[in-house]
Amino acid sequence: MIENNNTSVTVNNETINTIPTENVNVKAKKSLPKIIPIIIDIIAVVFIINLFGGSSIENIAIGCAKTVISDQLKAPSSAIWHDCKIIDKDSYGRYLVYINVEATNSFGGYVTNEYLVVVKDVKKSGDFNYNPNFAVQSVTSSTYDLVVDVTKNLNSWNEPTR
Repeated sequence: MIENNNTSVTVNNETINTIPTENVNVKAKKSLPKIIPIIIDIIAVVFIINLFGGSSIENIAIGCAKTVISDQLKAPSSAIWHDCKIIDKDSYGRYLVYINVEATNSFGGYVTNEYLVVVKDVKKSGDFNYNPNFAVQSVTSSTYDLVVDVTKNLNSWNEPTR
């Protein structure tokens, strides 16, 4: 049996003194919105994936193509990479990459150029191969389709490596 007279409570014939709870303010504990822990978990997962080899082979291929172009620039450190994307991939490990880069020329002025680059045998380590004679072709919007076909033909597209 429980009796309550605001100053004591009797439970099973034992009296326990209590403290009156009148005028006691209890504030609710503020907690983070439920979405915050989910966002933190997502960020952690993305970080771990990138830390342990989350870079896709396609992103590595784009980086390899940038390396090829950087080697041809007068001032590689001035490069501002704009649109860089894989246009096509063949059955023999070749990637056709479109590169749009702005960099300083011999006169110190910035110029924007567009290139198609074929890289092959791209590894997760960043190692790759390319044909130094035909891997890089300059392209414009008006010659794009033609240059894609020519670049593929010059680089033995969809043919086994010779």
